[in-house]
Amino acid sequence: MISKTIFQIEDVFSITGLGTLVVGTLKQGTIRKGMKTAINGKETEVLSIRQSKKIIDTLWEPGSKAALLLSNVDKKDITRREIYFK
Repeated sequence: MISKTIFQIEDVFSITGLGTLVVGTLKQGTIRKGMKTAINGKETEVLSIRQSKKIIDTLWEPGSKAALLLSNVDKKDITRREIYFK
């Protein structure tokens, strides 16, 4: 069985010149800076992870709230409520 990482999105913001910020909760798995996934067919990468006013490299504890800065995806492209990482 392949373990999946699931991040549930609560809010989305567009940051000009940086990317798209998704705020939410890690439901399962681990998210690392540099991980890639696809949202509505667009390949995206985690540029940074912010939790409790700190920038971290890895989000691993289920139930943790965090903000992910994503590349190559617009706010309008994010229609699903969850992001699945491989």
